[in-house]
Amino acid sequence: MTTPNLITRTRVIMRARYGWERKTIPFSRTEIHHPDGYRMDAAGFVSMCFKIPLTAPGSWGGLNTVNMLTDGWFYPIQPHDLKPGDVMGQLGEESLDYDGGTVVVFEKWLNDDPTLGVALTWEHLAHVSPGPDQRGRPINYRWNAYRYRYITDEEQLSV
Repeated sequence: MTTPNLITRTRVIMRARYGWERKTIPFSRTEIHHPDGYRMDAAGFVSMCFKIPLTAPGSWGGLNTVNMLTDGWFYPIQPHDLKPGDVMGQLGEESLDYDGGTVVVFEKWLNDDPTLGVALTWEHLAHVSPGPDQRGRPINYRWNAYRYRYITDEEQLSV
């Protein structure tokens, strides 16, 4: 696997908010967003948010929902451990069911109680196209929580 640079949680949220102009990008599993080269679907949007290299093995306009997990880019966490810049959705082999996988960027709990499950997310999903957009989303208990392997909580200072 290509080892990318670390990315901060703040940077992930900033890329989710400002990386693509809100509510202007049609959802497509086959089209590429120019000029950045990421696919215009949920996994492409999340790949852009994390600045996952387009040269990563298995990448075509970003990772897909299967190789995000199976290739080790993301790993499962408990929903109550979600922090800004983590993701929720269906990744890995389970994303091959009849609905297919999906993934959204978690920003925060709207009600400060993960057990009640109302999250503020950044997403680019087919049913809310054009996107991307920010949305309050009741937790879907078929979804799981994941953390990006190369995320850091604090800004890394250059010396």
